[in-house]
Amino acid sequence: YAISEGVVYVDQCNANWQAVQIDITGWKIIESNDLPVKFTRSSTSRPLPMPQRGGNINLLWDNINLPDTDLRLLVIAWLLECMRPNRPYPLMEIIGEQGSAKTTFAERLRELIDPNKVNSRAAPRAVEDIFVSTRNNHIISYNNLSHLSASVQDALCTLSTGGGDATRKLYTTTDEEVFEAMRPVILNGISQLATRPDLADRTIALDLPRINTYVPEQDLKKKWEEDQPLILGALYSLMSKVLAEMPRVRIDKPPRMADFARLGQALLNVMGIDDSFTDIYSRNRDQVVTRAIDASPVAQAVITMLNDTGDFNGTKGYLMECLDNYKPKYFDKLAYPKTVRGLGDSLRRIAPALRVRNIEVLEDKKRHKDGYRVAIKKMKPDASNHDSKTTIEI
Repeated sequence: YAISEGVVYVDQCNANWQAVQIDITGWKIIESNDLPVKFTRSSTSRPLPMPQRGGNINLLWDNINLPDTDLRLLVIAWLLECMRPNRPYPLMEIIGEQGSAKTTFAERLRELIDPNKVNSRAAPRAVEDIFVSTRNNHIISYNNLSHLSASVQDALCTLSTGGGDATRKLYTTTDEEVFEAMRPVILNGISQLATRPDLADRTIALDLPRINTYVPEQDLKKKWEEDQPLILGALYSLMSKVLAEMPRVRIDKPPRMADFARLGQALLNVMGIDDSFTDIYSRNRDQVVTRAIDASPVAQAVITMLNDTGDFNGTKGYLMECLDNYKPKYFDKLAYPKTVRGLGDSLRRIAPALRVRNIEVLEDKKRHKDGYRVAIKKMKPDASNHDSKTTIEI
């Protein structure tokens, strides 16, 4: 994918090096000689089918398991955002019990954007593997995950909003190999995967229902092969209309993924849907962040303490002593800080998630004689989105 002067170009990855050109007037197939940009391909890339006109984006729902209307809008917006390179991307988390067609769902999304010889990969063995994969993939897709380590979740945060990694170049002692990228990411598994609040804040979560009636794989594949060109044509037509609409879209209070929210609102406008995309996106994000609270023993301890004793105002050392009395009965001991400094790091990480629950965490940056101080207080529900610079006497 490439953008030049507001025009989106999609490499078809076919032998003739044809591409789709999408602008505010529509889309068309162009030959390689007419391309103002250059594409690189990996050995694992597969060609996209030639898009066809006359299709409808609703054909997509005949091929994937997603009945919820709001979630469908998030998926379409995510697919369109994947076609705009070099920008922050929300991470797509697909979960559901066995038999909910999670893998098929993930593969269908990738086949519309970045088909590959292996659409879904096994869990990365190391953080370095994640960034190496960006050299040969536009979409990074991991299948059948059961757990993501803290370091992997941090790496996915970096990949979502931009950053990189460096490692020693092979056969050298001092040279570095640097990997820098922003990529769309798809994760699928049975249970929630984005458990750290900073990753949850970047995540679209889809909880798929179980399928009660199964269709033979051969029939599913045949249906997809018939519909995919029409879905692509409809997707490109939507992209054209969204490109034309986006300059007119203004969002007063954009969420963290502001570009994505703006594209999503343009999508709703061109589809004639009278709703706020930011509200739809924020509701989903808040659900993910709330799940992250359930996975954090520090957040659970803070909430239990506030419910029992009320607001807290004191040093971090004293807070650590207090929280010892409110730890969950069962929790991952590796996820609980062992030092006051570690507690401070945990508080900063969970602060956005606690804010969703109307709890504000404010740290005093100045060291006092008794140490660094912190204030934790409940907010009124209508004040949950107030400026984080609001002061509390500490």
